[in-house]
Amino acid sequence: MSRRELGAGLLASKPLASWITLYGGARALFSWISLEAEVLGVEVVETLGDQVDIQTDAVMPYLGGTLGLRVGYREVWLSLELTAMRTSYAPTLLGEQVQMRGWLVSPAIGLSFLFL
Repeated sequence: MSRRELGAGLLASKPLASWITLYGGARALFSWISLEAEVLGVEVVETLGDQVDIQTDAVMPYLGGTLGLRVGYREVWLSLELTAMRTSYAPTLLGEQVQMRGWLVSPAIGLSFLFL
């Protein structure tokens, strides 16, 4: 299996005070997925024979946004972030198109240091 991704975002920030900043914006991510034939399994091919019709190459688009908050002073900052993205993916499995769509919600927390 291989997976390649390309992502982009457009973020804007607004300082609320000297020690707190709010930021957010739009994000897009595209994943190119490719499965090798041996990953599908010999048992599946032997059992189902000609019925096997599994899409081995696909593109999964994710579209959504990010909202974050940075709190800190001088060289030390704590970041709290929430990203929500919707995906719509419809692979062909065993001859039928399957709708695999939904939300991906990803919280994150980080600590950053500024060194001069």
